[in-house]
Amino acid sequence: MLHLFDCDGVILDSNNLKIKAIQETLNEISYPESLRELAIQNFRQNFGRTRLRHFHVFFEMLSNYKSSPESQTDIYEAVKIYGDKVKALYPSSDIIPETLNFIKKIEINNLFVVSASDQEELRQVFSIKLPHIPIKNIFGGPESKSNNIKFILSKKNTNNAILYGDSLHDLEAANKCNINFFGLLKFSADPETLKNACIKNNYKYRNTLGAS
Repeated sequence: MLHLFDCDGVILDSNNLKIKAIQETLNEISYPESLRELAIQNFRQNFGRTRLRHFHVFFEMLSNYKSSPESQTDIYEAVKIYGDKVKALYPSSDIIPETLNFIKKIEINNLFVVSASDQEELRQVFSIKLPHIPIKNIFGGPESKSNNIKFILSKKNTNNAILYGDSLHDLEAANKCNINFFGLLKFSADPETLKNACIKNNYKYRNTLGAS
């Protein structure tokens, strides 16, 4: 069986760092204060989106607030600011020990990281924090999570796989790819929504991979 792991909130305790990066980015681009909390809440509830999709949503919110929508250039500039902040914060994120102990037991050719985070950034941070995971087994944005999962399944010629995730979007990606899902709550940015979705879809969930 293939074991696919989301990164933020599953392997790395990095969700709060990313929320901090979003807050700083919205401040830096002078995103209207009246919309910031709504945007941050939307970000919390939608971990698993690519960063480009996040900012498309933020600017759609902004276009409804202002008389004229922002340009694509503004979106890509905001994505770059956010990306630079994530690069600076990622090295300080801790590996979740329960996940580390769990993945040590998995045959390395059946272990993949599939995240919405930028693929190049992921591969850089994993080369330092978890160098035993092959670079070729780490997938991220700008490609969507579901497309990366489909690529892995096709490459390995199997649908016998499980995705370990901490967000509703992770669960939805598993459903879209017709594979199993396991929800992890402790480091999730929106644990209650994830728990309820796991119950509704009859998926297992725990606080961590070390919990009974």
